[in-house]
Amino acid sequence: MLLGCLLLLATVAPAQDEPDKSVKPPNLTLLEFEAWREDGRILFDGLVRVNVVDKPMAGLQVRFKLLDASGKTIAQKNADVTQQLLEPEDEEAFYFQCADHARAVAILVEVRTKKRMYYTLENAGPHEIL
Repeated sequence: MLLGCLLLLATVAPAQDEPDKSVKPPNLTLLEFEAWREDGRILFDGLVRVNVVDKPMAGLQVRFKLLDASGKTIAQKNADVTQQLLEPEDEEAFYFQCADHARAVAILVEVRTKKRMYYTLENAGPHEIL
């Protein structure tokens, strides 16, 4: 009986080490992101890298969701990142500012095209506003 259990465990264990191919990698990675308050405004600084896309990305936009202490969205702001076509491994920096929202403590980042096609983003946050 013990030998049977060990054999069963030996056949199941290697299968668990294999990566799940049904899980797709994120389309983009947020490599850097910082947000801070200055002179009545919230300023954003970031760098995004394209990982996997079916075709070149055009008209890339970043949507910032300003969150309160409970994680509720209190405002959303959009910023154009680029109009250029982006291919895998391309990196694009973005800078943005908006009016300060006193209750905003963190930011969640989303990425989409101007035609509102959303992409998956690794390291989307929420990121603390410093």
